[in-house]
Amino acid sequence: MFINLTEVLTNEDKVLAVQTEAQITEVSVGDGSYSVCASSPVDFVFTNTGRGRAKIEGKAEFTFNAGCDRCLRPVKQKVAVAFTRECGRRIWRLILRSMRNSYSWKAFR
Repeated sequence: MFINLTEVLTNEDKVLAVQTEAQITEVSVGDGSYSVCASSPVDFVFTNTGRGRAKIEGKAEFTFNAGCDRCLRPVKQKVAVAFTRECGRRIWRLILRSMRNSYSWKAFR
């Protein structure tokens, strides 16, 4: 999914809230891999905090198939993920340069 960030990047104090599907089918942790059997949509909030600064926030829930540590039977484990990332001028310049070519930014690969 592509999210057009042009208006957020060019207007101070602008906020854009977007919801998209996670499109994640497997997660690798350490030596193991876990299949994702369910996920909520990912909620993003992009905020231009002014003077070359931005904030990216997001949250989602995922349900994994994992083996029980004791009996090794498959169990479903629900995990909530939330993140916040503050970006400075350097990141903004990279995003703007990318946008000049395509006018959009790939949000979740």
